[in-house]
Amino acid sequence: MAGTVTMTKIKWILYQLGYIQGEQTLRGSIADNRDRRRGDVGLD
Repeated sequence: MAGTVTMTKIKWILYQLGYIQGEQTLRGSIADNRDRRRGDVGLD
């Protein structure tokens, strides 16, 4: 029983970490795209 609980906790933590990482990556991509657009406008 203890093993199952531990596995569930580990999976939950990994899921949480992955979710948070995914959110940051998504925000980072949006920020990068905004910066690139600004850079393109600046070059023109």
